[in-house]
Amino acid sequence: MNKKYALLAIACALALFAIRYLLNEPNSHSTHTASKAPLPQPSLVASSSVTLPSPPTPIQNLSDTEQNKGVTLVSEARSEQDIEVYIPPIGKPATYDSYQGDLDDYESYQAYGDEQQRKLKHAFIVAAKDKVKRLEALLQRGREEGISEEELTFAQEKIAGIKQMSERLQQELSEEN
Repeated sequence: MNKKYALLAIACALALFAIRYLLNEPNSHSTHTASKAPLPQPSLVASSSVTLPSPPTPIQNLSDTEQNKGVTLVSEARSEQDIEVYIPPIGKPATYDSYQGDLDDYESYQAYGDEQQRKLKHAFIVAAKDKVKRLEALLQRGREEGISEEELTFAQEKIAGIKQMSERLQQELSEEN
């Protein structure tokens, strides 16, 4: 067993020596390093053909009128074909009303859950109307710009799905009342 460890140590030492010899490290004590030419050292001075970038210009203090001189409002820059993108307002998060009754009262809790479902269905119906209008406008724009039939079909299917879901929810709401 000791012979195996000794042979392993010798093999590791030979491998390290071979790696060091092949890499020509400056710390290696090989007899052949004196006959080799020294490697060129990197130059720290830039050559005359290289141009260095100029430093950035400092920021100047401009008055409000000078700052806004070249700025146009987004609404002014839009053309008639552009479709307005919905950006949700940044503000306080919506507060949600939670169940305030007795949790042991199953009927009261069930009524609360049913009311939440009605509110959700109604919110979907209202949002779907606006979404369908926007998607149909985008679909028309896509037709004018010549998008592929596959993409047109996909968009039409999505619009039809939203309309179908809205109609189904509207029917469910009318049946509940």
